[in-house]
Amino acid sequence: MTLREQSIQKVSVDLEMRRSYLSYAMSVIVGRALPDVRDGLKPVHRRLIYAMQGLGLASNKPHRKAARIVGEAMGKFHPHGDANGSTGIAVGMASHMPPHNLGEVCRALVRYIDDPDVSLGELMKIIPGPDFPTGGVILGRADIIDAYSKGRGKLTVRGRTTVEEPKGRGPQGKARIIITEIPYQVNKSRLVEQIADLVRSKTVDGVSDLRDESDRRGV
Repeated sequence: MTLREQSIQKVSVDLEMRRSYLSYAMSVIVGRALPDVRDGLKPVHRRLIYAMQGLGLASNKPHRKAARIVGEAMGKFHPHGDANGSTGIAVGMASHMPPHNLGEVCRALVRYIDDPDVSLGELMKIIPGPDFPTGGVILGRADIIDAYSKGRGKLTVRGRTTVEEPKGRGPQGKARIIITEIPYQVNKSRLVEQIADLVRSKTVDGVSDLRDESDRRGV
């Protein structure tokens, strides 16, 4: 038997696929997609902090634009784009963390550093829940508690509305629903189209007018 024949091993394709795919999946999970339980950071976040340290940035140093830090991290440490953020897609699992108020997060971190045994209830007095940039109302607190205590949960968010009572007759003689905040990642233009589609299909009745009056002052 030749040396080449001795080095050939017969393996089951099924077993090899399982073993190799698991190794690949774990590599993606550890190296890119999911937060580390030790510090709650993904590799991209850790690289940003390291880049900031290399630039000598601290609370008592002059202001630097965020784009400068992103460029430093991408150019030296992070071979990906600058979009990676609250969503991480691994193999067979993913993480999606809603945005939070940075001031609340910093105060909670200080509290945790001072007392590593601080309870979840105490931390939730500082961070009551996610803070969505487009506003909206989170329905219920049970899902927030589940997400913070178990690492898994879902949030239901609805827009914020007010109702203006009718004035006079004609188009002004009907109540108006004014939407001032919409759920995070809901496209406003698409929302208007969907409402119009529901009216046309008579799924929703009683709507006589639909207008987008948003301007630089808000929705």
